Amino acid sequence: MQLAQCELEEIPALIGGFLLLRMLDLSDNKLEAIPSDIGNCFSLKKLNISSNKITSIPEELAQLIHLKEFYFYSNRIVELPEWVGKMNLTNLNGFNNKILHLPLTLGGLSDLSELNLSCNVIMQLPPAAIANWRSVTILNLFDCRLLQLPSLGHLESLQELRLFNNNLEVVPDLGTKLGSLRVVEINKNRISALPLSFFSGLRALEKINLAHNSIDAVPVGINCPKLEHFLINNNNLTELPPDLPLWPSLRVLFVNVNQLQRLPETFLQNTQIERINLSRNSRLTVPSKHILQHLKKVIEGKPAALGAKYWAPDSL
Repeated sequence: MQLAQCELEEIPALIGGFLLLRMLDLSDNKLEAIPSDIGNCFSLKKLNISSNKITSIPEELAQLIHLKEFYFYSNRIVELPEWVGKMNLTNLNGFNNKILHLPLTLGGLSDLSELNLSCNVIMQLPPAAIANWRSVTILNLFDCRLLQLPSLGHLESLQELRLFNNNLEVVPDLGTKLGSLRVVEINKNRISALPLSFFSGLRALEKINLAHNSIDAVPVGINCPKLEHFLINNNNLTELPPDLPLWPSLRVLFVNVNQLQRLPETFLQNTQIERINLSRNSRLTVPSKHILQHLKKVIEGKPAALGAKYWAPDSL
């Protein structure tokens, strides 16, 4: 049943009489509460109450034993009920609410595939709350004021991880078995070190965003054969490792707003780069000029359809 964008201020209790209803979309209305009668819609598999003014989730929704997808983003919900972790959900989206903590029962969502609880005030993620998330493929917890994380190494199905705009001081522990992880975004945190062990087992990694941290070095020996986008601008780098230009799939490199003093000679062997930003590295010295000329020539030779672009350092 599609009731989105209908200017609804309340839902009549008779909604509970639709026992065979499988989908209910109440998003983009003016609802301040959800009637408990929805708990009688036992066949419901997808419920969307997003973009309203709802402050709490009624206990009666725990009766929706067939519910797979629950969307309640952009509301005013403060607490995620314990019973949510006892459902058989595959998709859970509570983006942009006022949630302060996660119930430990959430770790029981063994069928969960996609989770988005970004833009809340969670701050901490207890290990028990993610204990059985082995089916999670997309995990979004950005802009949550997170201070620290438990190990994520058991999330073996994970493909996309977004933790940007938090207060993390160290990179998350990803273990060595996240062989399906393609996208990592941990920009805009307080990370100062980037250990080589962080990249262990990330054979499928295609994009990583580390921008706007305090990282002072990129380790030698990163082995991510599919890594195309490496964004580490706005950090404290003074040099790049000599093997970085030789990464086999590297196409986009953003190292602008750092403190680079020179570029590795191995850039002369790189012919696949398509976009590189070296701007605002005022310490880059003249000996790197021949490397810059090479990079500019390589990029100018790329087809326009690729969106190729070269940003020169300001000092040269």
